[in-house]
Amino acid sequence: MIPNALIFAFAFLHAFVANAERFPALYDVIHVAADDVLNLRMQPGGTSAILGSYEPDQTDIEIISLSESATWGRVNAG
Repeated sequence: MIPNALIFAFAFLHAFVANAERFPALYDVIHVAADDVLNLRMQPGGTSAILGSYEPDQTDIEIISLSESATWGRVNAG
């Protein structure tokens, strides 16, 4: 169980940056093909270790904060 992992979020979590909501907030995976997954990673970056994944129709992912670039979000994964 990893309580605070990072997930690639830019363009994949519904209305992630545009809403500028207070955190924590719930988001849905979007723009991921039906036969693909959204990887949950230890650190921001495509080469970081994959800890798990979300299905393309996953909903209610709890984002607790954004990276400085606002392209990654820290998720409550446990």
